[in-house]
Amino acid sequence: VTSPTGAAIRDIISVSKRRWPGVGLILRPTKVQGIGAADDIVRAIDDFKMYGSVDVLILGRGGGSLEDLWAFNDEKVARAIFECSIPTISAVGHEVDFTIADFVADVRAATPSAAAELAVPDRFEIKQHVRNLKYTLTQNVSGAIEHYRDALKQLQNRYAFRQPANLIGQYRQQTDEFERQLTRNLRQRISLLKQKTEHIEKQLSALNPRNTLKRGYSITRQNGKIVQRVKEFSEVDETTIEFVDGAVGIKPQRHGER
Repeated sequence: VTSPTGAAIRDIISVSKRRWPGVGLILRPTKVQGIGAADDIVRAIDDFKMYGSVDVLILGRGGGSLEDLWAFNDEKVARAIFECSIPTISAVGHEVDFTIADFVADVRAATPSAAAELAVPDRFEIKQHVRNLKYTLTQNVSGAIEHYRDALKQLQNRYAFRQPANLIGQYRQQTDEFERQLTRNLRQRISLLKQKTEHIEKQLSALNPRNTLKRGYSITRQNGKIVQRVKEFSEVDETTIEFVDGAVGIKPQRHGER
């Protein structure tokens, strides 16, 4: 926002193109002094607000007397700058000149040339910054690679990697020893179980009624029950006597039968 014929626009263009040749500049020709200058500045700010596609707004003009700069002290201009949503740089007059616009804007620049330096990045500074980032990135990546290379060397120097065959042989020996120990334990366990089984078999054999019969004893039954005492014996019931080689049945003789 400045006059199309003043020194300010020439300085802004020159500095901007020097710092970044591809920068895009939009000039809104504006009356910057005299009658109607304040209203024209307000309209210029409103035009850019409606346009919207700008990154920063420079309000500038060259030096002059207090009367020449008075439009930038107008309340309408101050309110328009304050309400502007676009970041605004005030670059009015020379370094010693101050206006109300300087205090309302987001940034004050001493001159229009200084405003261009604030608004436009220097391509050489950007290139140097990129070089610094590249150097830092290279150093970090190289350091990380060196760190992992050292870690890999440490792994390679470990016993398991230096002589894997010896390590496998040791594990094989341990496995064989575990197998032998397991076999011994199983054999001992089986032997104990066998001894217990034989002992139980002997106990069962001693309690087996058949073995009692082999020693000359017999078993007397009446009505399906074993007769253990004389008083349990009935002369009128059918009797079965079991011997080692078989059993015989005895029927009671009734009175009158021969």
